[in-house]
Amino acid sequence: MKIVMIGAVEEGWIVFNEVLKNKDYTDSVVGIITIDEEDTSKISGYRSFDGLAETYNKPFYKIKHIRTPEAYELIKSLEPDLIMVMGWSQLVGDDVLGLPKLGSIGLHTTLLPKHRGRAPVPWAIIKQLGRSGNTLFYFTPGVDNGDIIAQKHFYITLDDTAQTVYDKATQAGVDLVMEFLPAIKNCTAPRIKQDESISDHWPKRRPKDGLIPWDSDALDIHNLIRAVTHPYPGAFTFLNGKKLFIWESHLLGAEELGFEIVPGKIHDVAYYEDGFIAGTGKGAILISRVQFEGEEEMSGYDFIGNYSIAIGSVFTNE
Repeated sequence: MKIVMIGAVEEGWIVFNEVLKNKDYTDSVVGIITIDEEDTSKISGYRSFDGLAETYNKPFYKIKHIRTPEAYELIKSLEPDLIMVMGWSQLVGDDVLGLPKLGSIGLHTTLLPKHRGRAPVPWAIIKQLGRSGNTLFYFTPGVDNGDIIAQKHFYITLDDTAQTVYDKATQAGVDLVMEFLPAIKNCTAPRIKQDESISDHWPKRRPKDGLIPWDSDALDIHNLIRAVTHPYPGAFTFLNGKKLFIWESHLLGAEELGFEIVPGKIHDVAYYEDGFIAGTGKGAILISRVQFEGEEEMSGYDFIGNYSIAIGSVFTNE
């Protein structure tokens, strides 16, 4: 079996590394394909695959887009029996999908057919899902609608962030691939048709969608912050005309805060919690990790002191 691996983010790197270090599959991998460095700035969670290819001494290729004649000819020349596409945002064309006799497989971080589309980790948190998972499936020309091989689920708590959900999803992805790769190789893997009647799609998220609406309630703002924190672009606001990223927050109790809440207003320094308190449309939140654009990330408490931020300052939309 000849395997071609295509990926550009942390999840793909981790899954591929697990496959490569398994002696049953190391020799099967005939090529690793990733994105050209010039096109990585818009990829959340990008990770270089250079070291991975070097470690296992595998042919390594960088492309700008998978839907080009050059990319097709490259993949065709590798004569793959199986293509693994993991952590790759570009849609794979029919021509490439038609090359491997065992098909092309990938992962989607929801329990398909629910929640097809983009940014599944941020959306799962923003939508307050209590349970999600990862799906191993066969690629088709459509969006996340191929036959399901298997799924594993996990739970999402109000303490989870994009990073912790991403970590759970990645481990589930590793478990799925390593469990079912032998059956895929032997053409005995399940092929479960997706139920179109219960499918839906989540739209693409852009960095600008991280603007914090301070007139929303505390829970919605907290969910946005934890949904788009590292490795994603981050939730942001503006203070004194400067863009401020807010990387971490915590919910407070709703009663006896000791001040009249004003949305977006810095009400107090939280010395023992290493942060500061900001008002919202309903309730207040503790802000604990922040970063002015282009500057150092720091605790909310240090931010107030280092920049001499006045209590009573108000965050704005620009």
